[in-house]
Amino acid sequence: MSNDEALDMDDSLIDEVGESIKKAIKDWATPTARNARFTLRMSNIGKPARQLWFENNYGKGDRDVPPHTFIKFLYGHVVEELMLMLVKMAGHKVTDEQK
Repeated sequence: MSNDEALDMDDSLIDEVGESIKKAIKDWATPTARNARFTLRMSNIGKPARQLWFENNYGKGDRDVPPHTFIKFLYGHVVEELMLMLVKMAGHKVTDEQK
């Protein structure tokens, strides 16, 4: 691209990315019930064990996710699909993806 040459892109790769983004949008538009209970998640990594214990036993109050956060999640899913496309275009083999 930097030398004014067109990229050699496989149509199947473009279709795959389009379908993945379509699925992300459909999943975003169809909310599911979220578990309001405390669970260990990746975002808890690095927090002291005592802090996690107190969050579990005494709660942090309202655990509802604000609506604008779901848009952040959608944005993350779309960016992830675009990055996977670029990785595949660069010739790397993607062996596993998020479920």
